[in-house]
Amino acid sequence: MIISDLHGPPAGTSLLDCDVRDGQYAVLVDRGDSQLVQFNEWTCSLPPHRYCSDIRLVNTTTVVALNNATRGEPNALLIKHSVGIVGEFTAGDNIMDVVVVGDLIAVTYGDEGIFGKVEPSPEGIAIFSLNGDFLWGYHTALGGPERGQIWDCYCACEGPDGRLWFKSYGTLPLVGLDCRTRTQKLVDTPKAVSNARALSTDGSSFWFFSPSIDASSPRDQYGFIDYSLIKWSLIKWTAGSRNADHVGEFEGRPRGLPGGSFIMVSRSGYRLLQVAA
Repeated sequence: MIISDLHGPPAGTSLLDCDVRDGQYAVLVDRGDSQLVQFNEWTCSLPPHRYCSDIRLVNTTTVVALNNATRGEPNALLIKHSVGIVGEFTAGDNIMDVVVVGDLIAVTYGDEGIFGKVEPSPEGIAIFSLNGDFLWGYHTALGGPERGQIWDCYCACEGPDGRLWFKSYGTLPLVGLDCRTRTQKLVDTPKAVSNARALSTDGSSFWFFSPSIDASSPRDQYGFIDYSLIKWSLIKWTAGSRNADHVGEFEGRPRGLPGGSFIMVSRSGYRLLQVAA
């Protein structure tokens, strides 16, 4: 396992989110009076009325910056390098994760969105084109109360097979979703990974992060678990095995990247964790 050094945000700012892929990076920062997107060496200021919480690299020229909440108004901005904002779309409410899979964008949702009224959040997972056009939703195409339902989906990543792999709260096992053909592979896993909040895979092994929670876990001012301060248990499972291995614990909330790697983002910077050989 290799952990990179902490990469800090530009001076005078705090880091909101970050994404890295194939040697490229994109960061979303707050400088007090405004938000900035830094895409490689280029910087773009966001409109003062458009708050964003997440950022993802779409391809070599474009990123998407999103607000994870909406009442139905557009909450995702498409930003092109050296140009600026080139489009916007409604990505849904109570967004838990955004994963770019090939030439598609997959958005996963929490229970408030899934059981809410803002489309397409009730789909559990929504698939968009790189232009922000909604293409299809998981519950309508493949899931639902009888076929398998997503209640919450924090845990998703792109696999080397081109699938969106996800482990949700609900009635589904581990799922490998082909976002283009609208087909899926259902895989049973040990109970040890049932509460996973982050996932990465190299094709044969799967690594899951689950929160290590007990009575002493730090809480915020409202009494809720502060997930940015707790330790996370890393669990490795190899397809076909009946058992999963506890690898270690790490601080900082992880998000799965392709190929057996994770990113951990805090206000002061980000770390990269490589777990695959």
